[in-house]
Amino acid sequence: MQAKTQNILLVEDDQSLKQLLCEELEESGFSLHSTTSAEEAYSVLQSWRPDLVISDLRLPGADGMQLLQWSKDLSSRPGFLIITAFGSIPQAVQALKSGADDFL
Repeated sequence: MQAKTQNILLVEDDQSLKQLLCEELEESGFSLHSTTSAEEAYSVLQSWRPDLVISDLRLPGADGMQLLQWSKDLSSRPGFLIITAFGSIPQAVQALKSGADDFL
């Protein structure tokens, strides 16, 4: 019996990092949709239910924390991972208390 393909929504505005992550996730067998903004990601979430959202913390417009808050309104909330190169311990604590499954 074959395992179910996991669906991931990747939200990353840095094009080179986005491309690298997309390649690695797709090569690992994940079904992937990617966006460059929280607003676009939330629009995608209205019609597609991924198993996991991987979102950069710093994004143009609304940030990853805002997307996390918006995702709480969904009938079936996906797992949520916030990634950042500029994180702090207080941001990690805030993200986890707000419902993120992990903060890297």
